[in-house]
Amino acid sequence: MTNRAMLVGTVVFVCLGSGCGMYDRDVHLVYNRAVSGVHSDQGGSIYVEMPTCPRLVKKGNGSYIVGEIDIGGNSNMGNLVTSDSVPQWIAGALCTELRAAGFTPQVVDKLPPTAERGISTYVVKTWIDGSTLTTFTSVDASAETHLRMTLYQGGSVVKEFDARGAGGYEAGQSLTDALENCMKKAVPLIVAGFGQ
Repeated sequence: MTNRAMLVGTVVFVCLGSGCGMYDRDVHLVYNRAVSGVHSDQGGSIYVEMPTCPRLVKKGNGSYIVGEIDIGGNSNMGNLVTSDSVPQWIAGALCTELRAAGFTPQVVDKLPPTAERGISTYVVKTWIDGSTLTTFTSVDASAETHLRMTLYQGGSVVKEFDARGAGGYEAGQSLTDALENCMKKAVPLIVAGFGQ
């Protein structure tokens, strides 16, 4: 019995030491409420181009790595992965905020060339650093979201800006908090940009 326990312990230790992803965790991307508290007197329709996320790393079939677990200074103890669409998550959050601000958003794959108003978003970073395993399924983490946004009016660029947000808690919630903090910064700039 002791030999068997030692064998299991050795296998676990080797996996932990080699970074074989023994602690991979699923993260669900959620965004439920408007947080910016901004309202536009102009309102009207606005096109939201599906965000581009070229830096996402695919893991398996239909999953993407959105973070890494680092326990006790051992990097890559596992990955934080999601099967949710990061572009849809960000577009949905932006639409939630725009509706609350008085706009009527419409998500499109590509902005119409002469759209009255449009927003394109490039995802520079959306990442979680998982620091500790609080339970077998929960990871304390800090997250960061960095978006580069371009506002178009009548087909011309009217404003470009970066919006960043951070959050810390359990992995999924930390990403939600980071995106909420990002939106708190971005939406006032969007409303001001289209109000010119």
